Amino acid sequence: MSATHTANGAPDATLLDGSLVCLRRVTPADESRLREFFAALDPRSQAFRFFCGGVDLSRTAHEMARADHGRRYGLLASRRPGGPVLGHGLYVALGDGRAEVAFAVAHELQGHGLGTILLEDLAAVAADSGIDTFTAEVLPENHQMLEVFCESGFVVQSEEKDGTVHVQMPTRKDVGPRQIAEDPQRPGATSSAEQWRASRHQTSIRR
Repeated sequence: MSATHTANGAPDATLLDGSLVCLRRVTPADESRLREFFAALDPRSQAFRFFCGGVDLSRTAHEMARADHGRRYGLLASRRPGGPVLGHGLYVALGDGRAEVAFAVAHELQGHGLGTILLEDLAAVAADSGIDTFTAEVLPENHQMLEVFCESGFVVQSEEKDGTVHVQMPTRKDVGPRQIAEDPQRPGATSSAEQWRASRHQTSIRR
């Protein structure tokens, strides 16, 4: 089922604790709210989202609030329409049926399933827009983000290279991903998320 989001939002998603959140499409009027959300993220979450701690949040919020739904699509999550932003997800089309996806969740809602909800809704919109593959760049220390991909129900491929985990997945759960490596058995490449999940006992995972 495809996702439909208005600019106003409604209580249309249920978290793991049974509480509701509103999801709605990002509009240019959300620039200041996005900046406030990014600024409120703890330094670790900022570094995981932007790969650095010194990002220009005003410029970033301006770019992510731009109305360009043919190339990019953004979602906001809040407890009520017009309430503080508690989660943000975005995909940007790369061409050739691909798009890069990223999301961030407020500390108090991490581990409550909001990241999975954002990913699933963005995937549904992307699939309806002719995008068949999501890619993502994730720091290896960002175990929570990797968990979201691994437990999403999509068939996920990942490859760690140059200090970054490159993730690829289809935007539909009933199809497999494109091959991201000519030889999936070579060191650093995995054919699915199962290998990463099986190795989690070697690392302390924070959920």
